[in-house]
Amino acid sequence: MSDQSLTTYDEVLYPSLAHIQTHPDRLATIAALFGLRTVPVEKCRVLELGCGDGTNLVSMAYGLPNGEFVGIDAAGRAIAAGTEMIRDLSLQNVRLQQLDLMEFDAAGEPFDYVIAHGVYSWVPDPVRDRILAICSDSLSPNGVAYVSYNTYPGGHIRDMVREMMLFHVRDSSDAKQKIAQGRALLKFLAASKKEPDLYRRVLEKELEHAVEYSDAAFYHDDLNPLTRPVYFHHFIKHAAAHGLQFLGDAMFNEMQPEDYEPAVMTALRELDKDILAREQYLDFLMCRRFRRTLLCHCEVSLNHKIQPGVIVDFYAASEAQPTSPQPDIASSDIEEFRTAKGASIKSNRPLVKAALLHLSQCWPHAIHFSDLLAAARRLVPAEGDESENVHAICEMLLRSFAAGVTELHIWAPRFVTDLSEHPLASPVARHQNRSGKRISTLRHTGLELNDALSRKLLDLLDGTRDFAAIEEALSVFVQKGEASLESEGEPVMEPTQIRKTIAEGLPQALNRLAHSAILVR
Repeated sequence: MSDQSLTTYDEVLYPSLAHIQTHPDRLATIAALFGLRTVPVEKCRVLELGCGDGTNLVSMAYGLPNGEFVGIDAAGRAIAAGTEMIRDLSLQNVRLQQLDLMEFDAAGEPFDYVIAHGVYSWVPDPVRDRILAICSDSLSPNGVAYVSYNTYPGGHIRDMVREMMLFHVRDSSDAKQKIAQGRALLKFLAASKKEPDLYRRVLEKELEHAVEYSDAAFYHDDLNPLTRPVYFHHFIKHAAAHGLQFLGDAMFNEMQPEDYEPAVMTALRELDKDILAREQYLDFLMCRRFRRTLLCHCEVSLNHKIQPGVIVDFYAASEAQPTSPQPDIASSDIEEFRTAKGASIKSNRPLVKAALLHLSQCWPHAIHFSDLLAAARRLVPAEGDESENVHAICEMLLRSFAAGVTELHIWAPRFVTDLSEHPLASPVARHQNRSGKRISTLRHTGLELNDALSRKLLDLLDGTRDFAAIEEALSVFVQKGEASLESEGEPVMEPTQIRKTIAEGLPQALNRLAHSAILVR
């Protein structure tokens, strides 16, 4: 790779992560809800534009060994790192290529899914046009394209702050200096007024956002002079020019608002027959600044009025727990189920409550609808007409999916939550663990391991060690000073006490990893 081929993404490597909203299962699930049946997730072909080092694709490829995954990116350093990762993991179904998007040849076997996450809003107009052309030309007849981008009206706030930062760093050519100066300006502006007003609150929120971002993400997303949001209706018009139509949003709950005044909800329902206008007004209502739009070919027939019965072919999962210490699912009393993030759903129907309780007990596994119905019947006596029971659970799953309480899937990932004598973690997770704090789970979510002891534990789960060997290795690790250990808020220093503390805490630590969908059989 010559110096002339270097990009800003070679200078500052963009953080590459697994994004659950881009997984073929998520795209196929949303598509099925709106009447589009895609190819089986297990055998799909996926193209990712701007794939970075391929972390997103590699995580998919490991979980879907019969699929085929291709990624392209102009950043040579990222592609080289990703290719090395693929080689280390001995994956045969994924390949990465260093290539400018403008040079991509869409000829050849079509792809069932095309992903362009975090690209469209950060490139010049000709490249934007090329992204949608590739989506159109490369998609199979029932394929789905995922394109994320910054949107207005929320983007106006971000534009205001970004333009001030770009002015402030205009004379700097060093990336680290730009990052530091950009944040310093935000801090200066946010603390400038004695009395808080609307402007100060806006700046404080943007400062909070800038601090939470990694340096690389802040540099490429907020200090990129090419960044430009678009209105949803402008994006859809651009997509239509390439023979693509709006399918839905990868974040289904953002298509199903519930927390607005009755008059607003009535107005939105009146737009049910004009889905594009409805989506644009939703952006106005929530001051949306980022979208994850799903597209398909214009020739495809869609039905945005979802039929709950389609869910009988789905899997469901939910971490929501009953708020009552001892839920009475057999009665007609109302029971609430709530997630750790506060999303909740209530029901007084015994069979529905039984289904939600079973999902909470099975988390993080996804349960097929037929198995969920059978489990609910075992928990409470059958009630009413059978078709009515099926319909009730279908409606509940759809409502709770829209509320962020349950997940719906077309495909269920494979992992184990029971601990074997020689626990084995996903090789992808162990590989990522050696180079960064964030790892990909087998549910295609991200998991942060922020302490050295947890990271060492994951590294030890290669299937060759039993509990005793893991305890011994961790004890030696702590005794060498590689990690600190506390018990009841006090540091543990004495070797015997170190071993005792580790032995007591190991089962819980292993269970946490298991229920994060890290372990394989």
